[in-house]
Amino acid sequence: MTSRMLPDFENPPLVEVALSVQFEPIEQMRTPQIGFLWAEFRDRFPVTQEHPPVDPVIERFGIARTGAPEVRLQMLESPPLPRVWFVNPTGTELIQVQNDRFIHNWRKVDDGDKYPRSDGSAIRSQGRPERTCREAPRFGSTRVPPFR
Repeated sequence: MTSRMLPDFENPPLVEVALSVQFEPIEQMRTPQIGFLWAEFRDRFPVTQEHPPVDPVIERFGIARTGAPEVRLQMLESPPLPRVWFVNPTGTELIQVQNDRFIHNWRKVDDGDKYPRSDGSAIRSQGRPERTCREAPRFGSTRVPPFR
């Protein structure tokens, strides 16, 4: 078996797969600007939902995690931008957008839902993470945020 060969299951033991890209926050992004982005995806993802934003995650290798819960207090001038979901009609695929993150999920909703087996090239070929960053000027950002 070479390193490029992956196991192939008739019924894969998974219920969700996500590809997430995190970048520097686009501070000027607001809910109306996310609507502009939804216009790009609305044909395949006609359902929208709002959820609390996901906190930034930065892996720090060589630093032990304490596992203790963190308490954080923020003083904000405006409400935090929600994480917006664009969901396909069957609920099996969704795009999540917030000011520092772009996430593409596939999830098993019903027993008959089949995992679309991909090495990620299908998502990359659609240019979704790159398109989100190219759209940064539309959100008021003067530069494309760097990926973390």
